Amino acid sequence: MTSRRLFSVLVAVPVLLAIFSWGCSNGNGSGSNSGSTPPAPDSLAAEWNATAMSLTPTLGTHMGIRALAMMHTAVYDAVVAFEDSYSAYHVDDLPPEGASQRAAAAAAAYHILYTVFTADDQRATIQARYDGHLSQIDDGPGKDAGIAFGQSVAQKIMMLRSNDGAMNAMHVPHPDGRQPGEWRRTASGEPMAPGWGTVTPWAMTHGHQFDQGGPPPLTSQEYAAAYDEARVLGGKNSPTRTAEQSHLAMFWNPHVPAKWTSLARTIAAREGLSLVESSRLFGLLSVTLADAAISVWNMKYAHNFWRPETAIRLGDADTNDQTAGDPAWEPYLQTPAFPEYVSGHSLTCAAAATLLARYLGTDAYSFQLTTMGIPEPRSYTSFWQAVQEAGLSRIYGGIHFDFSDEQAQLAGTDLGDYVYDNFFRPL
Repeated sequence: MTSRRLFSVLVAVPVLLAIFSWGCSNGNGSGSNSGSTPPAPDSLAAEWNATAMSLTPTLGTHMGIRALAMMHTAVYDAVVAFEDSYSAYHVDDLPPEGASQRAAAAAAAYHILYTVFTADDQRATIQARYDGHLSQIDDGPGKDAGIAFGQSVAQKIMMLRSNDGAMNAMHVPHPDGRQPGEWRRTASGEPMAPGWGTVTPWAMTHGHQFDQGGPPPLTSQEYAAAYDEARVLGGKNSPTRTAEQSHLAMFWNPHVPAKWTSLARTIAAREGLSLVESSRLFGLLSVTLADAAISVWNMKYAHNFWRPETAIRLGDADTNDQTAGDPAWEPYLQTPAFPEYVSGHSLTCAAAATLLARYLGTDAYSFQLTTMGIPEPRSYTSFWQAVQEAGLSRIYGGIHFDFSDEQAQLAGTDLGDYVYDNFFRPL
């Protein structure tokens, strides 16, 4: 259980910046730094992020993250085309002379979302955001040129992703395992997105780039210890799990990318980020989240490891005499409909935390996160504190083993570092 106790992200890059210690009221709010007034932020990228995040649940987890990355890479490429600051993600075209940078950014976001979301109410929301941004830009040739340029960038991003394998990834056949340790269906139903690990990555060279290796052997002491921890702490009616641990399981159970994008909006406002800097932040984070999903699903279906619900019910047949089976055992949370190893929560959170720490130059950052349906926010003094909490919550929920959390954290750290070191770089 070492990785949850240590922050392995290379945030000393190469010298740690002064530690940030701001607080904020909620996951979408703004705070103030220690006595100084930050510059007024440019909210365009954050506003489009909020709009996209309000719509993506209708697409499902995987396609929603993909749409978010398409939008933010398009906005980023449209914005940096006007500045000699950062390298393009994909589209390195130059804008027409006199074109409006803000019109280009708004048009890039609009074109992606208006293409992806087709329902009338969704398009009305997108149109309202777009009209609001365009109303702040003086009419004329510069505005028109900016709009045309932003649309062109968006079209090239969509072309880049047109054959990425996402459309067929949800329906790849995946039969139940038959041997001890192999995943099989639970009451949650059919396996979710079995082909997503083969989707073309956004930054990684391939989906298994950061695979840390498989779970420990069923006969090992490590497996027996993790098995017992999940059985004792993660049971539906566990007398051992504390009220705080039960709360953590519920707080972190929903989709985690929404928490990190909300936090990015807080950071953008609190730090007074400019249009180019906020576009870079959201570009970095969205690509990291998109590749985290690919990495997680690649490992899940490659290793095809059973969930605690299955493992504990069949514990007497796992060839480990240290594990006692319980055919009636139930987890505190509903078992997700896909293999256990590795933890998606842990890898995604570790990747996002690493990316944000690298962006700011420090892991020490105070913030709050919220969960829909839970009135009280939770407070943190570092990004990695949230990662540790998220990982433990899945054990308390009875849906993951300790080693799955630890290995996912290592993979996520590597992914976050890789994206930051190789993409959206200063010129």
